[in-house]
Amino acid sequence: MTSDFGRISIREFSIYSPSSWIPAAFYNCGPGYTNGVRNPAATEEEARNAQVYLFENPDGEKVLSKLDFMCKVHDTETAFA
Repeated sequence: MTSDFGRISIREFSIYSPSSWIPAAFYNCGPGYTNGVRNPAATEEEARNAQVYLFENPDGEKVLSKLDFMCKVHDTETAFA
């Protein structure tokens, strides 16, 4: 696992923070992740305005990460319902 965006990683690990034990991916997938940063106190506006990861396909075209998009939708629809 690495710390690059777009790869699954354990970022900001702390033995005292159980949510940091779960891997995060892209910009919005992982406990407390919004816009690529572990921020459990993110506001609804920050979550709704968060970036969605873009892959570059072999043709050089940028393609939206469906997984990251679904994580963002999940966060905004459940955390702020």
